[in-house]
Amino acid sequence: ALYFKIFKKNATAIIELILSYITLPFDKEAKKNIKDKMKWILIIPVLIKADRYLYHGDIQNAFDSYNEAIDKMPGFSTLYVALGDAYRKIGKLDEAIVEYKMALWIDSLNNTAYNGLVQAYEELGDYDNAIMYYEKYIQIHPNNAVLHSNLANLYFMKGEAELAISHYQSAIMINPKPDWTSIVAQTLGYIQQNITKNIDCAIANYQLANSFTPREMDVYISLGSAFYDNED
Repeated sequence: ALYFKIFKKNATAIIELILSYITLPFDKEAKKNIKDKMKWILIIPVLIKADRYLYHGDIQNAFDSYNEAIDKMPGFSTLYVALGDAYRKIGKLDEAIVEYKMALWIDSLNNTAYNGLVQAYEELGDYDNAIMYYEKYIQIHPNNAVLHSNLANLYFMKGEAELAISHYQSAIMINPKPDWTSIVAQTLGYIQQNITKNIDCAIANYQLANSFTPREMDVYISLGSAFYDNED
């Protein structure tokens, strides 16, 4: 579950907590870090308990656990994200959005809150708000290729092909890994071939995809189709 992953990721916090006591009297930043880590140590049991309730379908007790923790630590954005995730799991998307926005109000750089918020808007079919928050998210992480690709998907679904193409191109330029980038290049080629009718650019992107994944048969099929459309 998500919160077991968070627990694993933050396991070193306990060690850092002990070591930081050495510098605590002399370092204001160390005091702040101690406070943040103490919050995690206190809240992890609550997250585990609530996650267990959700796993067994005991929604009410899960919500009670989250709200109890929020009452004790109202300024801890992770709790609002957790509550938003719980609402999303049971299809209460409007309620989830409220919690994610509360998390962002507390911590405007909370990646998990952004991720949950845009997914909730997508599931609602509210592409305009999803796009707005993706744009804000990308301002924080301009070199995240997945964000550019997801935003491009939304623009394409809205029928805004040129904006979709722009963000697909950004995703390709960032190029996190060959297999993934090949798929994005194929998607871009498909749009250029079938929507904007820019066959030469489509061929170029299919060839780029081929350079990343030369054993992928679908790329050859797409290339053949584009060359046919180009009367070549």
